[in-house]
Amino acid sequence: LKADEKFRLYVKDILYKNMGEKNGATAYACLFGDKSEIEVEVKEAYKSSGIVHILTVSGLHVSFLIVLLGWILKKCKVRGLINFFICLAFLIVYSYLCGFAPSIVRAGIMGLVLLGAKLTGKCYDGLNSIGLAGLIILLYRPLFANDVGFLMSFFCVMSIYVISPVLLKFFKKFLPNKIAEAFSISISTSIGISPFFGEMFSSLNCLSFFVNLIVVPLFSILFPLLFVLTLISAGIPSFGILLKVCGFGFDVILKIAGFFASTKLYLPLETMDILLICFMMTFLFLSCKVVVWL
Repeated sequence: LKADEKFRLYVKDILYKNMGEKNGATAYACLFGDKSEIEVEVKEAYKSSGIVHILTVSGLHVSFLIVLLGWILKKCKVRGLINFFICLAFLIVYSYLCGFAPSIVRAGIMGLVLLGAKLTGKCYDGLNSIGLAGLIILLYRPLFANDVGFLMSFFCVMSIYVISPVLLKFFKKFLPNKIAEAFSISISTSIGISPFFGEMFSSLNCLSFFVNLIVVPLFSILFPLLFVLTLISAGIPSFGILLKVCGFGFDVILKIAGFFASTKLYLPLETMDILLICFMMTFLFLSCKVVVWL
């Protein structure tokens, strides 16, 4: 076995031992993106409720970890180039452990661009950043341009940068700023990934928007806690019992997912040509940019 495989097996053993097989498999998927051992009922509940994305390591997971790492480095008064290179090393190691999945590499590149912008005092531009990430990934793996997971990851982030400002401008008229931001980001994310759902699933839960409003804030606390406790338990196995707290969190998420999955409010989806989807989304993004300019 390679070094990364040995480490993942070691971590899996710790998770299963302290969280049980059901929650251990779910936690392992959240950490490394491997969903092969998740129970069918659990996977179906996550899929049917529209939150299966939290089981696949993506920019959501990386952003939580970068925020956590940035907070730790700030408390330790680590700044400048040292801060940048520590984050760079962390992203490379974590991407390696997750098999350099496109969504992780994309999030890592964008994170490094953001850190570089702060370091040099430049203005960070999200669309330019995601464009750079796409060019780098496609230069290395050109056929990712036809990969549904790759496209979902990019269009999801692009929707946040392009569609979210239009929705935010509308929601601010009658909602508090924080709630308006949450609504605009959640809706824009759903718009960005929904055209690709037909390639992966036959239906979409009409209530997935509300499920994500509940689950994502909870997961933003649960995932960094899981990551930290897993690292501590890997070094000091006796601390593994603390992972039971994360197991309780996954039980709560599963109950929420199961409740919304049981509503049966599904929208049937048809498979569309990926090239057609890209043209449609590009037209939508350009329209939103025009609205913002006006």
